[in-house]
Amino acid sequence: MSNRTEEELRNEINDSKRDLEQWIGRPVRVFSYPNGSFDNRVGPLLAEAGYTLGFTTENQPITLGDDRYYIPRFSVMDDGSLSENVCHAFGLWQPVMEVLGVSKLIRRNAAIQPSRAGSMFQGC
Repeated sequence: MSNRTEEELRNEINDSKRDLEQWIGRPVRVFSYPNGSFDNRVGPLLAEAGYTLGFTTENQPITLGDDRYYIPRFSVMDDGSLSENVCHAFGLWQPVMEVLGVSKLIRRNAAIQPSRAGSMFQGC
């Protein structure tokens, strides 16, 4: 989204909202940034279009000071266990893996011999 003009952004936001609302027959109030791409021009355009929240793909905890149109979120792994995904959701996964030294070990082993374990810990 950051490579678009403000008018292109406005049109894309409004057109996609209209299309989704027609498709599902309900108001769309929450926005998720495509590929996590955004800049500071998008928030006001989301408000103008009638969105109440916008979610980024920044892996960090939500704080009271976060702008409602730039809310961070943690990813959920398709092949992760419930406990792994709960740890991701609460921002605990990476700190725990660093304390245990697991993420460095997994990355090093994954570089030598790719495995399911290596893909599970990717991005940690």
